[in-house]
Amino acid sequence: MRDLLVTVAWKKLCRPSSQGGLNLRSLCSLNNATNLKLCWDLLNSDKAWAKLLKDRVLKHGKVIQYHIYSSLWSSIKEEYNVIQENSIWLMGKGDKINFWNDSWCGQPLAYLFNIPDHVTSLLTSSVSDYIHNGHWNIHVGLQLKFPNLTHMVHQITIPIEEQCDSIQWKYSQVGDLQLKEAYSFKHQ
Repeated sequence: MRDLLVTVAWKKLCRPSSQGGLNLRSLCSLNNATNLKLCWDLLNSDKAWAKLLKDRVLKHGKVIQYHIYSSLWSSIKEEYNVIQENSIWLMGKGDKINFWNDSWCGQPLAYLFNIPDHVTSLLTSSVSDYIHNGHWNIHVGLQLKFPNLTHMVHQITIPIEEQCDSIQWKYSQVGDLQLKEAYSFKHQ
């Protein structure tokens, strides 16, 4: 009797056993998850490597549009937008949060007020620029231009004690992105 060899696609082997696979981890998905986690660590770290790379690739909270030689950055740069779209800022001092472009009161204000992309790149003010003596200080001109702005901003409580701003992963119980969560996110 002859043995019968069957070739099975790697994708099928990586499926959960409930779907007929062997529940193996896809190396592609694992690499993508690792890149996502590494980008997360870059944005949340104050270590020397992160500061150096952030100084080279982020200008006014935006990713540079020109090439730099970096094996690390070239692997994770696509994940920057993924993190921006799937995280939210918890306000501390407000000095790290872009008032218009970061997600700190639900959606980015530039998105909510339909501000064109060519204008949003020019909006570099931080949340702390709109706080004076522990209270919101929205300029009258902005209140007239965007009538809902004051209401939206007042939904966010300014912390009494000074603390640092922190970015939180939306799909995590603790707010920090773990590799396991990154794999689940990338694998789905």
